[in-house]
Amino acid sequence: MAHDILSFLIALLWPATVLILAFGFRKSIKELIESLAELRVLGDKAVLKWSQARVDTLAETEEGRLSSPKQLVEVPVGEWDKPADLFWLGSDLETTAQTALRGAPRERILRGLRQSCHHLSELGLGDSVPGKELTSLHSQVAHLPEASLDRQWRNDFASKIYSIIQAVSERVKAAQPGFRSHPETRATPRAL
Repeated sequence: MAHDILSFLIALLWPATVLILAFGFRKSIKELIESLAELRVLGDKAVLKWSQARVDTLAETEEGRLSSPKQLVEVPVGEWDKPADLFWLGSDLETTAQTALRGAPRERILRGLRQSCHHLSELGLGDSVPGKELTSLHSQVAHLPEASLDRQWRNDFASKIYSIIQAVSERVKAAQPGFRSHPETRATPRAL
């Protein structure tokens, strides 16, 4: 009898361990799953693919820019004396687009938009075309019900975010004379 109980407890040990670990790491597991585009199990025998968003497949031009976002370029104003805000603006915009594409809830998308609006404002671009576009997106998302955030909406939203990234990129490039986007454009040093 004692042997049967011990065997039963040992048989329950590995499933219980898996459940405890899954519960303990549930947030990390959820974030990992949201970031996946494809999952292969047993080699190629079982493949789960998340649908690719249209913006994930846009072709790049020779300059490395996405070919489809509309141009929102303006003459730069002021100096770019806040590199941390510029860095975090780019990071927050990209993260917000990817968050939306991976099916995150509305609150998480709004958090990214608030952060992006903050950094854009800190750079003095709150009243610029990209700033107004971002503020408008934030207002739209704040008033949408969660159920309306379907795949098409998410693709369109990400396209708008990438359009804003492109516009800010053009402004930053214009503010840095002699900017080279690729190392190939650098003059080759001559041998002595």
